[in-house]
Amino acid sequence: MNIRRQRGMGIIASIITIAVVVFFLYLIACLGPLYLENYSLQRSLRVIAEKDARQFPNDYTSFRNAIKLDLAKAFRVGDIKNVTPQDIELTNISGGVQVNIAYEARTHIIANIEALVSFKNSVKVKLNGG
Repeated sequence: MNIRRQRGMGIIASIITIAVVVFFLYLIACLGPLYLENYSLQRSLRVIAEKDARQFPNDYTSFRNAIKLDLAKAFRVGDIKNVTPQDIELTNISGGVQVNIAYEARTHIIANIEALVSFKNSVKVKLNGG
């Protein structure tokens, strides 16, 4: 009778497992800042949406300009660099303005490999009396 000993993972399997874990940790380190930036953007949009409507002007043109100014301030404070003014779309809706921000962010991974991540954020900002 040949009784086999219990054996663990071999050295090659251990190296491959460690390499896979390190690779995914590296991906998290590369992509994490992009997601943190988007989280900061979402937080800025929530702050603007929850802002008291009396702090905004009553006409749509001034209202839209005030929103853009608040967004620009929030982007500077939140260190949001991947969003350009062309990525921001303001749409008049009944009772306010719909703010849509859709943008893409790239990050370098390894050698000539880059990751492209797309984000879409939207919030309704109420006009005074809306």
